[in-house]
Amino acid sequence: MFDEWVKKEHKTLQTAADKRCFIASCVYGLEAPQTERLRQWRDDSLAHKFGGSLFINTYYRLVTSIARVLGKHEGLKTVVRGMLDCLLRRL
Repeated sequence: MFDEWVKKEHKTLQTAADKRCFIASCVYGLEAPQTERLRQWRDDSLAHKFGGSLFINTYYRLVTSIARVLGKHEGLKTVVRGMLDCLLRRL
């Protein structure tokens, strides 16, 4: 079921102007405040810098594979959530 969600979201991602935050959506939820904050940071800060744009492009090339792994391993999802929580506290 999760693989189907990833495939659907990836297809949406390819055409959407507001690219999804796959990993944040996976660990927090699609409409969670944390996911929204990370989207905002991506759009307002990262997207306007060369290194940020490079990171975003790389992220979207790798993200479906990462999201599939996270969807199958709750412990790994917890670790990633902790890392994102640290990032969110700094933003």
